[in-house]
Amino acid sequence: MFFNKKSLQLSVIALGFAISPLSAKATQATRVVDFTKCYTDSSFGKREQENNDQMKAQMEKAIKELNDQLSETSAKLNDEFVRDSLSPEAEKELQDKMQTLSVELQRYQQQYYYMMQQANYKTMNIMAGKIKEASKNLAKKKNYTLIINKDQVFHYTENLDVTEAIISELDNMFKAEASNKAQVKQELSNKESEKK
Repeated sequence: MFFNKKSLQLSVIALGFAISPLSAKATQATRVVDFTKCYTDSSFGKREQENNDQMKAQMEKAIKELNDQLSETSAKLNDEFVRDSLSPEAEKELQDKMQTLSVELQRYQQQYYYMMQQANYKTMNIMAGKIKEASKNLAKKKNYTLIINKDQVFHYTENLDVTEAIISELDNMFKAEASNKAQVKQELSNKESEKK
């Protein structure tokens, strides 16, 4: 079967007319969400940020204490008056202490970076799961077929952004989770008091 140029053009035009209502419907049912804003503004994200900040503060405190000990030991070794008053054994002991502290400080710093990297990875996975769940909930309510991360889109109009609605959904989920935890805690407390 041979197509001439005219029939091919007509076929493409007819296909375009057939597809355009579908693509219009798909666009109406497609929305975007700002992952970063969900992380920074939602209750789940704030809780994760707080947990990470607490861990970071603990590690930084331990590193600072080690660094202070190392600086103090180094100052003693560099102080000519102190060094002259030390026996060779005491000076060697101080040098060994400085070496040990230096190695321990390096180990803590490496552990700190590793732990922060792991915490960030865990946080992003938790947030992705929560945003996915919130997106499903919102999509069911609003009949959306697709909600995608705005960072994956080259262009969109602002009216397609449902970030605030997703944050609201996330906060509702957070409240429900907190309520469920409180209820379970109360039930366990009641069972404990019944045993007594």
